Amino acid sequence: MYTTVAEFTLRRVLAWLHWAGREPTPELQAAVLRTMADNIGAPADELFDLCLQPQRVGIEPPPIAPATPPLRRGSIGYGDY
Repeated sequence: MYTTVAEFTLRRVLAWLHWAGREPTPELQAAVLRTMADNIGAPADELFDLCLQPQRVGIEPPPIAPATPPLRRGSIGYGDY
C-alpha cells in the first residue's frame, strides 16, 4: 500500500518528538495535526520542517561531544620541542 506524504511526515514528526523526550499527549498530537493541515499544500520536501518548527520550542539540543579526546603532549626523547 502506498504511503502518502502526510502519513510519512506525521510519523517522522512524532518519532522526532519522541526521541527528543516529548510525551505524545493528545494535545501534542492535535497540535502536530493542526500544523500539518495548515501546511499540507507545501512542497513535500519542506513539509517536515514546517510541521516540526512550532513543536521544537523549548527543546534544548543535546550537548555536542568533543570530536577527539583531550590532547596530551609528550616527548619520546628526541629533543626539545
